[in-house]
Amino acid sequence: MLKKLLATTAVLAMALAFSLSAQAMENDAPAAQRDEISQNIALRVNDLLLGSRQQRAAGIAPQGEALSPSAKREYVDQIIRDEYQKNGWREVSTMPHTAAQVWETVNREIDQKAVRLAYMDLDQAPEDLKDYILSARRAVIYQFAWTADPADKTMSYSIEPGEDHTFEITPRFSDLFPGWYEPQIDLELPDWKDAPEEALASLQDASASFLQTSSAATADKAGLRSAAIFAGHV
Repeated sequence: MLKKLLATTAVLAMALAFSLSAQAMENDAPAAQRDEISQNIALRVNDLLLGSRQQRAAGIAPQGEALSPSAKREYVDQIIRDEYQKNGWREVSTMPHTAAQVWETVNREIDQKAVRLAYMDLDQAPEDLKDYILSARRAVIYQFAWTADPADKTMSYSIEPGEDHTFEITPRFSDLFPGWYEPQIDLELPDWKDAPEEALASLQDASASFLQTSSAATADKAGLRSAAIFAGHV
């Protein structure tokens, strides 16, 4: 009887251990799947930008060299979607992905003086306001999640995976701030709060006009101007 009881106890213990092990494997499955998806994305992006090993050995230019920065970005985003969706994940949108959504958010949540400064046209701003504008833009920029725009053979991308098999691709800088130039973190700038109010008042109309009439083409042009102006402050 004792032997039978011990045998039964052993079987129950083994069953419990198997159940716990299976549950642990099930809990680890999403993490393991995310790792595999991430590896596949990295390999495909690497092939796009640098070419596969076979292409490099044959001296064949990678496909990404023929793509414009915006096309390259869209191609990488499609790689991300493809890898996640074919594994049953669903794309969601929970953060701002456009300049218009950023504009709505900053008007609701950020000091209006910072907003007025940040969205001024640097071309029309007097020299003594430009550092304050860049300071205000920095305050706005780091309120949001974004990744850097593509440059040469580099491509930044970031994905926010959810626990419920959802994923979200983090927007690129130019999606949220067209025409802006990302300030260097270590660059010393004055506090935007100290910007002279009289100078701000004289440029409010120009700022509103700039916001209403900017388009994709003028945003790209403004981005080059902003970069040139910002370079003078480095």
